[in-house]
Amino acid sequence: MFWWLNTLMRTGFRRILNDNDLYPIDDAMKAVALLENTRKSWLRAKKTGSNALMWSTLHALRGSLAWGIFPRLCLTAFKYAQPFLIARTIKFVDSSEESENIGWGLTAAYGFVFMGMGIANGSYYHMTYRFITSLRGSLVTMIYAKTVDLSITALDESVALTLMSTDTETICNGFEEAHELWAVPLEVGLAMWLLYRQLGLVFLAPAVTAICKPFHLPLRRSIAV
Repeated sequence: MFWWLNTLMRTGFRRILNDNDLYPIDDAMKAVALLENTRKSWLRAKKTGSNALMWSTLHALRGSLAWGIFPRLCLTAFKYAQPFLIARTIKFVDSSEESENIGWGLTAAYGFVFMGMGIANGSYYHMTYRFITSLRGSLVTMIYAKTVDLSITALDESVALTLMSTDTETICNGFEEAHELWAVPLEVGLAMWLLYRQLGLVFLAPAVTAICKPFHLPLRRSIAV
């Protein structure tokens, strides 16, 4: 529920916040710890590939990245529990022989699922933005440490500033949906399986339509141009 933010928001409502009002940063997310972990990973990495920095940074932050897996799985589970609840509710409404206790059970199940979705969603994005904050801190401290080591005659301050601001922010924005790379195919597979249970092989028609639609839109735009 993020109740721990209420004190900070009440303080900010009354007056302008200062540094002492903010909560301390976790030790694992401080610049010193991030730089040490990222530098160790970078020294062990093979620097021949074009994506060496990305893989070494992800390896250093693998623990922070992994914390988002479980809440994302829970979010998928709660999301796809809804079709089963709806099907059971329809069966309950259509039958006059069902016990009233089943209705109360379904009500409790709906409350559990929607509450679970809220908690899983909040936890997932909380863990995701902790990872992004760690990623930003790792990249900025690495760039800063490298810039300090460079010769003053070889240093272009504008390049370092761009790397620590615009480029780093672009990278962090791209990693906001990192877990969707595995979660979306999983959800698509579950959706197709649910359609197959209800429709049989006819489920292939909406599946093919959904797959072909992204390719159809660019084609239609190119024809229009």
